[in-house]
Amino acid sequence: MTPLPDAHPEDPAWIAAERARMAEIVARHERIVLQFSGGKDSLASLYMVRDHWAKITVAWANSGDVFPETVALMNAVRALVPHFAEIKSDQPAQIAALGWPVDLIPVKRTPLGRILHRHDAPIMQGYPLCCAANIWEPMRQFVAETKATLIIRGAKHADGRKGPEVDGSYRAGLEFLLPVYGWSHEQVFAFLRREGVEIPEHYNFGTTSVDCRHCRAFLDENAAKMRFMRERHPADFAELQVRLREIKRAVAAEMAALDECIIE
Repeated sequence: MTPLPDAHPEDPAWIAAERARMAEIVARHERIVLQFSGGKDSLASLYMVRDHWAKITVAWANSGDVFPETVALMNAVRALVPHFAEIKSDQPAQIAALGWPVDLIPVKRTPLGRILHRHDAPIMQGYPLCCAANIWEPMRQFVAETKATLIIRGAKHADGRKGPEVDGSYRAGLEFLLPVYGWSHEQVFAFLRREGVEIPEHYNFGTTSVDCRHCRAFLDENAAKMRFMRERHPADFAELQVRLREIKRAVAAEMAALDECIIE
């Protein structure tokens, strides 16, 4: 495995060298897409390639269930860059058909499980199905339609969830440039402050992005999102808490049955 290079974004000379490296990569491509979520890492990536905005299409996958703060940020970026694309999907409709996105899912709560067990409790789906339908696949289709050959993405090695691509990798005819790949969370925040970029308010509550407004998954990192929602969006917070408790009850029932079958 290639060792992770040391990142020193606090050093102006290091930043200059990285921007020079990225300029060589950008120069090889005519169609470039920066996949922009509005999180701190995609913001930092955007500003790392600021000298090339004229060549880059900043693309946002709008699931249809986003926070108003995210919409405000996207509007600000839309006004800032020459090329901005909003890729729309309908997450509420997809959830209505296939269930709440969750981390833990009892089989009887899937659409097929509901038929087999003949109940009318809320159905659930594994969160990757929801993300794929509402974010990943619409973005993939956009990239294919634009015939982009370079993808810029704010993924980091330190992230708990990330795709298989690393900075400088190639897949399916695409080159991947990950400007903050070797950075820490703290280095990203410090870089944004030095660049004079306003950091989204929800980062006062934690280091992760808020993503979809009514997502019931990513529980290992969403405690900060819950604190943000409790203070800024109390009605949504209350609704989400009810649904999380329903998920807990569904999982607890299956765990109880599992415990009965484990005989020492």
